[in-house]
Amino acid sequence: MRFMVWLPLIGDALLAPGLPALARRLQDRRGYQALTLVGVAGTVCWLWCLVLLGTVFADRVGYLGTPHGWAGAPAGVRAVPLLAAAPAAAALLATVLRMTLLGAQHARELVQAERLARLPFGGEVIELPDEEPHACAVGGLTGGRIAISRGLRRCLTDDEQSAVLAHERAHLTGHHHWYRMAAAWCAAVCPLFYRLPTLIEHSCERTADEAAALAIGDRRLLARALGKAALAATRARRAASEPALLHGGVPERMAALLDEPRPAGRSPIASAILYTAAISAMLLAAVHASTDCAALLCP
Repeated sequence: MRFMVWLPLIGDALLAPGLPALARRLQDRRGYQALTLVGVAGTVCWLWCLVLLGTVFADRVGYLGTPHGWAGAPAGVRAVPLLAAAPAAAALLATVLRMTLLGAQHARELVQAERLARLPFGGEVIELPDEEPHACAVGGLTGGRIAISRGLRRCLTDDEQSAVLAHERAHLTGHHHWYRMAAAWCAAVCPLFYRLPTLIEHSCERTADEAAALAIGDRRLLARALGKAALAATRARRAASEPALLHGGVPERMAALLDEPRPAGRSPIASAILYTAAISAMLLAAVHASTDCAALLCP
């Protein structure tokens, strides 16, 4: 355990900086699925190693009441440096607190989304009385609906509204809200994955753009609708004295839509092999460390 428990943590430190490059390589290939898989696997290893180190620290603290103190702990337990186990235990407590708060937030969001999805009126699309231009796909546990504001309907033509609705419908069909939640959990548990939510958000948006463009058969129409919606939202925020920013990578998404769709290239086999090998090694190291920890604490 002295060495194996650190390998998954080191693996996460090496994998996390490469996630943006992986996202670019998997562009237009449902990259959010692969990113989520890597993030979840790395996060599970990270959390489990913190649990092992925290358990060893707690066991060592139990020897404080003995005549020999910490020095009276078994040699295998003392092999894990106290200066490393103590911060790991503190990080574990902080992680549990973040997970509790995030779990409560996501539970509230899912309950609200489920209530909206089960409303007996409005059909698939619900019009909100807001004057601020916006639209979103609200996914719940068993279904979802599309919400579009009155302000957005006013600034788009009927065809442009259909393009926006096709985009939001693609989010519901792909269950993208679950991937976004998973990314938020990964970032909350493992600080090294702080960029993962943004990467998965952009990948989901690009995937929905391509699905919508295919559904309506007009890439330029969707690009125009996205641009008009973003500019209308920017003007509304300026009028409300709020920061006027184009969120969601709208300029990049519009540029991609205005280009011709790229033909499917070769699968990123090298990246798949590299990440699969790294995650497998991390999982095996975590299992080995778990076995050593059980042998130390339960002789």
